[in-house]
Amino acid sequence: MEDIELYNFSTDILNTITKELNQSYYADFDEKIVIKFSTEDEINAYAKVLPTGDHCIVITYEYIKAIYDDAVEFCNFITLAQTDIYFQKFFIGLSEATMLPQSFTFEDNIKNMFVNSLTWTYFHELGHLVQKHGLVRDGDSINIQEFHAMSDAEELTGASAVYSHVTEIAADYYGVKSVLLELFRHWKGQSKLLVDSVYIFVCSLTSCFYRFYGNKSLIINSTPHGSHPHPIIRAELTNQINVEFLDLVLSINCPPYLNRKTIVHFCYRAALATSLFWFQKYEKDKDDILAFMMKGVLNRQESKDYMNTIITTWDKILPTIEAN
Repeated sequence: MEDIELYNFSTDILNTITKELNQSYYADFDEKIVIKFSTEDEINAYAKVLPTGDHCIVITYEYIKAIYDDAVEFCNFITLAQTDIYFQKFFIGLSEATMLPQSFTFEDNIKNMFVNSLTWTYFHELGHLVQKHGLVRDGDSINIQEFHAMSDAEELTGASAVYSHVTEIAADYYGVKSVLLELFRHWKGQSKLLVDSVYIFVCSLTSCFYRFYGNKSLIINSTPHGSHPHPIIRAELTNQINVEFLDLVLSINCPPYLNRKTIVHFCYRAALATSLFWFQKYEKDKDDILAFMMKGVLNRQESKDYMNTIITTWDKILPTIEAN
């Protein structure tokens, strides 16, 4: 897709979502939601409150281009890697499934992955706004930039890092829930297409986490550090939402091969394949491979300690969020 076609396609999608939100969710409030596309020379997306009180989501054209290129590179990588015997070893023990859904063409898989990445980013930023995360972070305004996750511009520590991580995880959840509901609405009554769409969404989501995190140290700390959580932690947490969603939706009329164990393996395959894609994209040393493997947040002492801090802090700030 040519750049201008990509940008027009993206603006059409997000302008439509914004219009629908102003006619529904924001219709009961004085403020409205605004989407702006920026020519800033950085891969970035952020949320802010305008002087008028209106909510604003800003996405740079550089970010749109980056996540589209990521989708193209990922699909090409998987097409080549899925026949590699060494690559296949990472998936031993998981239920058999193709690495890219066969329900869609190669081009459609790229397009779907890009659209999922774009819309999840939008709803992630919307989560920051509707839950008033600025009040939690600094008690006044909001200007939450994802670019900080990819650079050393905001190496937060202490309470500031804790509040930042908690609100990022909350925004992740809001974004995932929003996209899953849209996928369900779009594919209602077409279980196979819904399942394959969720698979691509897991790939999109995991890719976004790595895209935001940048080529930093992948050591998992027991205490929050920096502005954003570790991509593996984010992928593990959101993967549970995807599993529960599919299990709930398909529980009434679930094909025999798609029991809960299969759904868990299905979503894990998508996240693992994407994680391995970023491993080679960052050209990491082979000794770093374990840092790209998901184990589950309860299977590492560091992440259990980390989540204890996250949950305790969320309980502390929830009354502030609910009151606003």
